[in-house]
Amino acid sequence: MSAPGTDPEPEPEPESPQQDGSDESGADSAAAPGGSGGGSADSVRTARGMTLWALASCVLAAVAAVVAFVNGNWVGIVWALLVGVTSNMAWYYGRRAHFFRSAPQGRDGATE
Repeated sequence: MSAPGTDPEPEPEPESPQQDGSDESGADSAAAPGGSGGGSADSVRTARGMTLWALASCVLAAVAAVVAFVNGNWVGIVWALLVGVTSNMAWYYGRRAHFFRSAPQGRDGATE
């Protein structure tokens, strides 16, 4: 019991079940290309979105690398490395979106 005029300690909130589409292990329920899981419309949207974000990051990193090198700053090397990483991410998620779009759909939405 707390003293009069002081705020009582807040009750801890109960844990809510996961509502983000992942299973209990925290792994994404959508399979990667070549995997055995099924693709859904959400997987295609997520892969397309990630492709666009990675592509935008790639372009911005390339611009930052050019600006850094023009100014004589060697930090441009880091930006150039980031261009390589983000371009690989854009390629991967682009292929993943293509895989989920072209996968045959069964009755329950899973690939066969």
